[in-house]
Amino acid sequence: MSKKILIYGFGRMGISHSVILSGLLGATECEFFVVERSKVAQVLARSLLKQCMILPESKVKEFQFDFALICTPPFVEVGTRMLANTKKFIAKSQMFPNDKLFQGKNYN
Repeated sequence: MSKKILIYGFGRMGISHSVILSGLLGATECEFFVVERSKVAQVLARSLLKQCMILPESKVKEFQFDFALICTPPFVEVGTRMLANTKKFIAKSQMFPNDKLFQGKNYN
């Protein structure tokens, strides 16, 4: 049974984390869903990931995911409430010392 994995942002962090997960779980066991505005990054996602679907942000709540990787820049806010029953991993670096987002913190 393949795992459904949502990736918000397919830049350096999104690419790194998707490749790591693909290696850990097996490329055929992962179904990736990517939310990305950049057309170049969308093409890159389709070429790097075997099973990849590009989603607009508005369609995310129509799917049920096993994992969600939030790999957007620190200044971009992503609403994670719609992913209530999903294991979330937020890979953002801190912008400021007192920022609420911590790099690599697992939010369940």
